[in-house]
Amino acid sequence: MTIVTSIFMFGFLPVFLLVYYLSGQKIKKYVLLLGSICFYAFTLQKAVIWILLLCVLVYLMSLLYSVFKKKHQLFSDIICMVTIAFLVVLLFFTHSLADVLQKIYDMAGIYFNRQIITDSFPIGFSFLCFSMISYMTDLYRGEILAEKNLFSLCTYFLMFPKMLMGPLEKYPDFKSQMLQPAVSFQHTGEGMTRFILGFCKKVIIADNLALLVGQVMWVTDFSKLSVTSLWLISICYSLELFIDISAYYDCALGLAQMLGFRLREGFDYPYCADNMKHFWSRWNMTLVQWFKEYIYRPLAAGSTRKIQSLTAFLMTVFLFIIWHGCKVNFFICGGIFLGFLLIERYLVQIEKQKKSVQLLWRIFMLVVINICWVFVYFPDMGQAVSFCMGMFGLTNNSLFSADIFRDVREYGIYILGAIFVVTPACVKLKEWIQEHDRYGVLAIISPIILLALFIWAMSFVMVNGYQEFLFQKF
Repeated sequence: MTIVTSIFMFGFLPVFLLVYYLSGQKIKKYVLLLGSICFYAFTLQKAVIWILLLCVLVYLMSLLYSVFKKKHQLFSDIICMVTIAFLVVLLFFTHSLADVLQKIYDMAGIYFNRQIITDSFPIGFSFLCFSMISYMTDLYRGEILAEKNLFSLCTYFLMFPKMLMGPLEKYPDFKSQMLQPAVSFQHTGEGMTRFILGFCKKVIIADNLALLVGQVMWVTDFSKLSVTSLWLISICYSLELFIDISAYYDCALGLAQMLGFRLREGFDYPYCADNMKHFWSRWNMTLVQWFKEYIYRPLAAGSTRKIQSLTAFLMTVFLFIIWHGCKVNFFICGGIFLGFLLIERYLVQIEKQKKSVQLLWRIFMLVVINICWVFVYFPDMGQAVSFCMGMFGLTNNSLFSADIFRDVREYGIYILGAIFVVTPACVKLKEWIQEHDRYGVLAIISPIILLALFIWAMSFVMVNGYQEFLFQKF
């Protein structure tokens, strides 16, 4: 069960919201915790027990740290650092363990059942570790006090809208909202609207683009496809990747708003960024900010030397890649991004260049990003390289073919919709309509449009079924 399945939307969510809204202010957090546990019992199954035990362990370690902090500073620091180190190991190495073991077993010609690892460390486990490391680190820094209420802390760790893929919240920000959730008809309506729009983005745009992109997954000879077809497919995957992940954030933030929580935004039109640094400051913002605050800054702290800053930066990027997966494709993709970032950081000051140069740089950057996502898409290294070579006509590809006209005709509306979504055009259009809407027409037609989009999305689901989010495949 995920947050876009029928059993969740028409079964779990209505029942949970009814109980949550009818509950008193003081017990809402307990209802949220119980609902989250039930959600994970369906979604993560047996792993939910292991996750609950981990939550209790972190709670106990934080209390021990708080108890011994004044009289036994060294002992309390050891407790905290050992706990953080344990969580770091779980975060960075268990996630890649299946990839490493798979390579070893493949080389030995032995069958390896990855399900053993994925069942123990399921989807969402990484973001649970992120929250736990954040909590323990802030506790060690003295920025927060240890939470004495086990249920409050577990609610922070396990709140179901945010655990599977974020957004990542710091405990003080979350706690202030948990004590007094802003539940109202307005917030519920706004949250429901955003949830439905996220669902529609996923099903109508991202999943249809996936049908076009999926045509090349099992292609062995990319020389038979034209250059324009390959570029179209790669661009569609770039659009699909962003829309799919951002759609999840829309659903998660919408659900949280229904519960009276305002969580941090995850994306800010990254494809409209001026340079690669700005791109990564707009892409999955809470995750990037976490790596910056809890990895880069501690490693770079206390020194003004460029070499230490560079070392800290390289280590942060390396851990960021490792977290995504220990695969050659990810390292190549990460290496390309890293090279681009280093060029911007030490060789090119793009902000000081002419506007024409900045424009060319942005185009070049988008091309580079598009190529990087090719390596993310293909699990096989040979396929990724062959595809990229075909994009530049290096495998004797024709420039045009009849296929591209068929694809544009069949998927053109979804491509245009994707372009509309990945740029601020949608927001600008809404603002313009609101500015010129003297008679309140928008307030009348908005629910109708929203309902029509939802019905349209459900029709796709009935035909093609529910497609899992892309992050579930990594």
